[in-house]
Amino acid sequence: MKKRIYFFFLLAVFIFQPVGLELFAESFGSDFPAEVKKILNAVQFDYNAGKYLKCIDSLNKFISNTDNPKHYIIYFYIGNSYFQAGIEEEALNAYKKGIALKSNYIPLLYNVGRIYYYRKEYKAALDIALKIIKIDNSCEYLAFAGNCYYETGEFEQAFNFFEKAIEKDFNADFFIMSLHCLIKLGKYEYSEKKCCEFLKKEPENSRVLLILFKSYLEMKNYEKAYETLRIVELMHKLPDEYYNTLGSLADYLGFPEEAKKYYGKTKE
Repeated sequence: MKKRIYFFFLLAVFIFQPVGLELFAESFGSDFPAEVKKILNAVQFDYNAGKYLKCIDSLNKFISNTDNPKHYIIYFYIGNSYFQAGIEEEALNAYKKGIALKSNYIPLLYNVGRIYYYRKEYKAALDIALKIIKIDNSCEYLAFAGNCYYETGEFEQAFNFFEKAIEKDFNADFFIMSLHCLIKLGKYEYSEKKCCEFLKKEPENSRVLLILFKSYLEMKNYEKAYETLRIVELMHKLPDEYYNTLGSLADYLGFPEEAKKYYGKTKE
């Protein structure tokens, strides 16, 4: 899968890292004036050395000089520098200034969307995601929209977007999020079916096994729920918060001695 790496991005399950100036300097487009290329190359060392405020100062001086072009990519790197320096609001402002100059530049749009997402402003993030998809409906952008829909409680829409992403390029993380959507929608039998199909290929995928457990639990199939948790426990991958549940299931199914082993236990 071809990944676009623009900016820190932690979604429930996957990470995109920031672009360093040196990476972009290798792919300047024809719309990049010589002055812009020169200033970006000049601040490259400071950016890569983590001297983000110095980088911001140099770039701001460049754009404040009326003889220099105000180019969207300058604001992109000002925004990245502010973000890396932990000054989120200024990063957002810089990205928006860049968008005013080039409204269809995906890295700017995407980074704005990610900031909204981390602020839990999911509706605003979703608006950005849908704008991006109109330009480029690659799987990672479809999944971004899916996550936004998930956080707004629109689980059917979220599921549809994760499915579209999977159709383009299968990704286990997107698949797992689609399963979470099915659980939220109460489609436990469908979730069970998809989990079992996946586990034929990856029988020791603990994340999918735990979703399968939830499906069985919601269907009140306590025997299979117990068996599934036991599989994960035997793999030494059971999260601590599940041990008391495992104990309760053992008690309910008539295994009191087994139950005693699980109550209060933590993963070794």
